[in-house]
Formats: sequence, structure tokens, C-alpha cells
Amino acid sequence: MVYEPGQVRRLFKHITPDVNTFLLGGPADGDEAQILHAQYPGVEIVGFEPCRKFFAHQQEVGFPGRLFPQALSDTIGTADFYLVGEDDRSSRLVSGGAPAYTVETTTIDAAVHELGLRSSIVCWLDIERAEPQALRGAAETLASGKITIVYLEAFDEMLAALTAQLEPYGLHDTEHVNVRHGVSDIIFTKRT
Repeated sequence: MVYEPGQVRRLFKHITPDVNTFLLGGPADGDEAQILHAQYPGVEIVGFEPCRKFFAHQQEVGFPGRLFPQALSDTIGTADFYLVGEDDRSSRLVSGGAPAYTVETTTIDAAVHELGLRSSIVCWLDIERAEPQALRGAAETLASGKITIVYLEAFDEMLAALTAQLEPYGLHDTEHVNVRHGVSDIIFTKRT
């Protein structure tokens, strides 16, 4: 989905001045990275986009940070990648027909460690039902308290599991935005 400035700004009220990094899973063809950079020019933006088409697009439009052609998952390695929908507008690690190609996968924990990312990290995950896997790959980072906000797309059937996955780390379902049939974007924040 392409995010509009108003939708992204709903997240702004939850961002504290100590945020150092926006870690984006699936910046795709949207402009959220550019919007976040315009609002927070001093905050580092790190993106992971395994779809070759969307990765090339983000390079062309000048992704305002570091961009990697990997999928966020719960393991480091490779996985089948699927292109589905009209004009391949949806790409995912989870099954969606015949795989288009194989992609490299990494974990949030590995990325945070290898890139030397510090607290406080805002994770933005729009990775087409692979959000639970990406969060399993963030267990160490979540436990350390480095991640203070998680903004993700959640299909209704995933919400209870995602909530159960994040609450032990002190992240609570704070706000539902961009609500549409069967899916909404959820902001999980640390309660102080």
C-alpha cells in the first residue's frame, strides 16, 4: 500500500525525541521513507526490500538512508519470494502461488547488530503477513528494549498473535490507523 502523509503523521505523536532509527520492512513503492526523513531529517532510516522491482524503484527515487535487498524473517538464509496481485503490487515471503525467485533473508537482530543500530528504534513492517516471522527474528532486540515503537500491518486473524508476541516486551496495542476491511495498521508502543 502507498502511504499518504496524513496516515504516516498518525505515527508522529508516538515518536519521542530520543528515536535514532526507523527500520522499515518493505518500503516497496510507497513514500513513507521520504515522509519520515522530511519530518525527522536527523534520524537514520534503514530499509529492507526484497522485491527487485520495488528495490530498484526506491533506488531511483533516492531512498533517504541505507537500503538492503533482503527480506526480514526469523532466519538468516534464503527463501522463496512471491509476486501476486495486479501488476505484482503485492510481494511476499508467504505462499502466493508459484515463487518468482529466491531472496536473501536476515533478521532484525542481525541487522541491528551488524549495522550498529542504537536505541531507540521504530520498526515499520508492511511485509504481507510475514510480520510474525520478522518479529521472531527480533527477540533479542525487543528484549533489550531498543525497539520502542512497532508500526505494522495486521490482518484481523493475526492481531491476537501479534499482541501476544509483543506484550511480553512491554509493547502494547496503542492505536489502529488506516482501518479497512479485514486489515488495519497497528501502532504498538512502550508504556511509560
